[in-house]
Amino acid sequence: MRKYFLFFLAIIACTSTASTQQLRNNPGSVYYEIFVRSFSDSNGDGIGDIPGITSKLDYLKDLGIKGIWLTPIHPSPTYHKYDVMDYRAIDPEYGSIEDMKTLVKEAHARDISIIMDYVVNHTSTLHPWFSTARLNPAADSRDYYLWADESETHRWQAQPFNQGLPWQWHKVDSNDASKGRYYGFFWREMPDLNFNNSFVRKTMIDHAKFWLSEVGIDGFRLDAAQHVYELNEHHKSIAWWEEFRKGVESVKKDVYLVGEIVNADSIVTGYFSGLKANFHFDLGKQILSMLKEEKDPGDFVNKLSNSIRIHKAKRSDCIDAIFLTNHDQDRIMSELSANDAKARLAACIMLTLPGQPYLYYGEEIGMLGKKPDEAIREPILWSNHGNDSHTTTWEAMRFNLNPENSVQSHLQDSNSLYHHYKNLIMLRHSDEDLLSGDIRSFKTDPTLLAYTRGKKTLIVHNLTGTTKSFEIPNGYNAFKQYSSNRKAITKGSIGPYQTLMFQQQ
Repeated sequence: MRKYFLFFLAIIACTSTASTQQLRNNPGSVYYEIFVRSFSDSNGDGIGDIPGITSKLDYLKDLGIKGIWLTPIHPSPTYHKYDVMDYRAIDPEYGSIEDMKTLVKEAHARDISIIMDYVVNHTSTLHPWFSTARLNPAADSRDYYLWADESETHRWQAQPFNQGLPWQWHKVDSNDASKGRYYGFFWREMPDLNFNNSFVRKTMIDHAKFWLSEVGIDGFRLDAAQHVYELNEHHKSIAWWEEFRKGVESVKKDVYLVGEIVNADSIVTGYFSGLKANFHFDLGKQILSMLKEEKDPGDFVNKLSNSIRIHKAKRSDCIDAIFLTNHDQDRIMSELSANDAKARLAACIMLTLPGQPYLYYGEEIGMLGKKPDEAIREPILWSNHGNDSHTTTWEAMRFNLNPENSVQSHLQDSNSLYHHYKNLIMLRHSDEDLLSGDIRSFKTDPTLLAYTRGKKTLIVHNLTGTTKSFEIPNGYNAFKQYSSNRKAITKGSIGPYQTLMFQQQ
């Protein structure tokens, strides 16, 4: 039984790259998505802002975070700010350019990278380009967007590949059809840019270069990366991202670019020629499915391993950006019906897989949320009942109604979900196998998910709520266990929703 409680200090037992380079630049380190409006308020207006994030850098550092992805911060008429009015400014309710420079400086001092959401597919209808083009068909900016006359039904009526449906071609004037239509894939207030126009392409690259060279950020999360051209023209979108990468690398050679491509793995692979990292949407769905069904489908590890192999054939230094859920999806805790044990198991699985894990803010304290979108982006409670100056109040709580499920309460409880995440992240960052080792399937009971990482680590997850038999393989010693309780288990078994880690002798 003692083998199950033989804990090694990973920093001593494992070879670490942290001593020779900044860990934030390691492609296996853990990043954190912040929905800016909901995170931390610095001035009492109820809205999260950039100085508020700066004030919480020590919290993120202590958790083990090595990179922060900020959702859009540019001036915008909407709360989410995915419709940009000015690409070289910061919305005043979030702060200033100087505030952003301070955030970057302070983050780097703590070995934390900063990446910004960059929305190139579309602008706001209030962007000066579109405002001018809408009123003056002869304006130069008219060609910066996509237009159709009402008579051109072959363009705006239903077309294949979901990029010509009637609702996506919006009337310029709902009372005057003669003024034609403009194209907006996501929403009438988000007109798509025309990337066949060379000035549009150059300008969008120049805007990105500004944030890299003048503000000092480390890179971008690229929103709707596959929608730059039509969905049957991925080759054109890929060519654009190759052009974009070359442009931004001219001012920052090691710029970090991660793409949002919600598509089949075979499609995502092509984008690695321009983007070093891409989000792995299918992986999060597969993890959730396993947790709900409480069994390994049998090919989870092999599919992941094969996916990585194909991606690396396209780009040898590619990064698989993995996550459980993000700002567009129901939160993992709600998906798991607030089952704390399963939430801990989800963290164990994600943080022991190859790739670069991304946490969605509040995931570490078990925040809840189901759509509509505002309800999956609720404020994080910094103290019990939110009785502090940093908890935002812009959105009333619909799901996170427990006033004591706060960062404060999690910090004070050594057995909290927060500390579970913190311990896993610490182990990952100090263990070369977990940080960068390959993955191989380990055959066992189908209700167990087992795999090896790197040269000497074996990881076994019990996907069920019952104790299962599992004998320690010859040549291995148990060195870590993670579960929702601290009860000892008998030798030769693995407890409900428990994770055991072994190392070769």
